[in-house]
Amino acid sequence: MKKILLTFILAFGTTLTMLADGTDRSSWMTSLDDNLFLARLSIPGTHDSATKGLSGSGETQTLTIAQQLEAGVRMFDIRPRVKSGKLKIFHGILD
Repeated sequence: MKKILLTFILAFGTTLTMLADGTDRSSWMTSLDDNLFLARLSIPGTHDSATKGLSGSGETQTLTIAQQLEAGVRMFDIRPRVKSGKLKIFHGILD
């Protein structure tokens, strides 16, 4: 069973330390018992997860969401809003 937990919780980035040793962490959750309580886990997440490519200080991540998933990240801080009739992701006043 493939497990992916998506949540909207602020969690500061672990992406760079996870990639530093080159270990594949894309499927770390598959070894967890299906009956394990969420409170017993320490789940890696990123802050302002979808900000790759924003200009200036708006870019807090250098990896895409897909790349973060491959790195083992399972909690994402995503801030959506509708602008000009389109759903967009933003960071503060920056899109």
